[in-house]
Amino acid sequence: MTYIIGINNYGASCIICDTRISYGQSGINGSNDALKSGKLFPGCIYGAAGNSDELRKFISSMRQTQDERNTLSGFWDNFCKFVSKYNFSKSKLFQLLLASRHTGDSKLYLLDPIEGSIKNAGNLVTIGSGKNLLDRELKENHEQRNPKIIEYLQDQGVPIHSYPYLYCLWLMERVQGMEHLF
Repeated sequence: MTYIIGINNYGASCIICDTRISYGQSGINGSNDALKSGKLFPGCIYGAAGNSDELRKFISSMRQTQDERNTLSGFWDNFCKFVSKYNFSKSKLFQLLLASRHTGDSKLYLLDPIEGSIKNAGNLVTIGSGKNLLDRELKENHEQRNPKIIEYLQDQGVPIHSYPYLYCLWLMERVQGMEHLF
């Protein structure tokens, strides 16, 4: 099961994955291309689910088109052009959640391989086969506890950018159970 959470709060985005899987010692072109999460290009991180072979092919092909001397918005523009021309397999689908700061503000996006487009994803988004099992609980937790937790963190002087770690804790509790904490 794969479950990936994208959160955008207070000008910061993060992507939380249940695990990270990579292949090979040196990967393609000397880099270790993570399958579930990683840096897609400067200013953009990703979380992925679905067909790993097709995902690896997509990421490797895209990275070959990027010019390392580019600006953040230039990387994003090149990525969007690549997506619009890429021949996505209709039988080997994958999902790609992106957090990019190419506009100056960090935002979440979803790549839709069926349409070959990139869509704004809002402030809380999940992908993966774990959606049916975990989404309802996550969204209830986010809506009911989120405001109280933010207020508590601010009162205690905890940097607000550490807030996503609470989602990591929640996900670990779901994976290992509450008994593990005691």
